[in-house]
Amino acid sequence: MDKGCHSGNNFSHKQLRAIQLFAAGRNCKEVAEAINVTPATISRWRHNSEFHSAILKEARTQLKNRLPKIYDVAAGKAEAGSAAHLRILLDHIENLEKNVVDTAQTIVFTWDNA
Repeated sequence: MDKGCHSGNNFSHKQLRAIQLFAAGRNCKEVAEAINVTPATISRWRHNSEFHSAILKEARTQLKNRLPKIYDVAAGKAEAGSAAHLRILLDHIENLEKNVVDTAQTIVFTWDNA
């Protein structure tokens, strides 16, 4: 029997599968059916902040794994004349360049006794 949402990354097998499914964009009903639990159980898990945080972390991981394909599609659409896709790619490059500059300009402070 399900004991509820476990704390601190100590999720049950069903909870881990639910996290993956939510991160992939599935809704509560689909997740409940896929892992054979009630929608009430899913609702209870989703109200747990650690479970919710795990979904967000998994969604970021899934997105990172898909980024090369996403960039290829966006670049193809930009090359085909899509101004919106070109703007997205240029904005992303600009943000990356800004992050590199910000990182390079980080100042390290030290305390002198002199």
